[in-house]
Amino acid sequence: MIRSVKHFFIQGNRFYGIDICHVEGTERFFLLKLKKQKGELVIDEKSHYDAIQDVIKVMETSVPVFVSLNTKGVLTKVADHSSLKGRALANTLFPNMDEESLYFESYTIKNQNVISIVRKEELNSYLEEFQNANLSVYSISLGLSGLEKIISFFQETEIHTHSQAIQMDDVDGSIAITKNKTVSTKHYDINDLKVDSEYVLSLGAILRGLYTVDKEDTNLFNTISNGKKEYSFRRIFSLMLYLSISLVLGVLLINFMFFSYYHSQVEDLREQTILNESGIIQLKKLNTSIAQKESRLEKALSTSSSKISLYLDQLAQKVPGSILLEEITYQPLAKPIKPTKYIEYSNDLVMVSGTTSDNLDFTNWIGELERLPWTQSVETMEYDFQNKKTSFFHLRIKILDEAKK
Repeated sequence: MIRSVKHFFIQGNRFYGIDICHVEGTERFFLLKLKKQKGELVIDEKSHYDAIQDVIKVMETSVPVFVSLNTKGVLTKVADHSSLKGRALANTLFPNMDEESLYFESYTIKNQNVISIVRKEELNSYLEEFQNANLSVYSISLGLSGLEKIISFFQETEIHTHSQAIQMDDVDGSIAITKNKTVSTKHYDINDLKVDSEYVLSLGAILRGLYTVDKEDTNLFNTISNGKKEYSFRRIFSLMLYLSISLVLGVLLINFMFFSYYHSQVEDLREQTILNESGIIQLKKLNTSIAQKESRLEKALSTSSSKISLYLDQLAQKVPGSILLEEITYQPLAKPIKPTKYIEYSNDLVMVSGTTSDNLDFTNWIGELERLPWTQSVETMEYDFQNKKTSFFHLRIKILDEAKK
């Protein structure tokens, strides 16, 4: 698991393999794109081009490039029955090899050691094109070195690339390399990957480039190592930048969600506060109204019930036999009751109504009421004859205010 994560960060999960070659004297570029899917490599895209500018246009700068150089400028020789390897074998097969002007690579196909060389300016010209296009070259393979890691997966004894045929002897493991007389596409099944012969070296360049190169096998070691480090650094930087941006956006999103949630809560509380304030105002008004009513009620009942009973008892004692009382009202309504109006009472008043059969007795009775110590005034509000013997009366008696006594 840790190894897979490490490879993902350093190498990624998509790879370009590009085989630069000459087919019938014409420069060609065979581009193969692999991707890791569920731990396995699958072919994502494949295409071929006649100019490097055309192939560069379709390549993504975030994907590492594995270059296989097999042009007519690349010389390849097979060492017959030699125990030498690497630089020693290269100097044996190419006695006049100048490492200042030539690149070499030593590799093994079956049991045969093979050396490929190319002039530096030719390879460097292609590397400059990739560098100018901001593409990262992760690995470089010369000649047929791309076959080194995939040769064991072939069931055939003769393998064709775009321009070469490699014949293998199963008995002694020797190989023979010849040029294809005719260009025809062959189809191979390489570890469940369906690959055409033109893309065999593109695939091999990717699989070989994922392994570490021995410093003694090529003088491209520093170039390849620097390319891998540069790509890994760019990829890690891009991933860290992406993760940092994602983290910042994630934090901002979480903050926004919290802000939205608490903002909504604050708005709900604000609305509730406004409603509560409105309710408080209404409650204050109601309390004021209740207080006013209680004040009026207290004022209305300021004279104790015992005193009122005494007053009414004295009033009743003074009534002569010729007078019949019908109604006595203490603190009557000042105005008729209305649904939207306060109920108002006439304070310190007693309203008395009844009938009398003797006008003289009625007059004397009023005089006695006026002489009572608690009466302030006695007014005859109404006096009507009902018949020859009886008259109706209505009196208004003002009770003397205790504070004025």
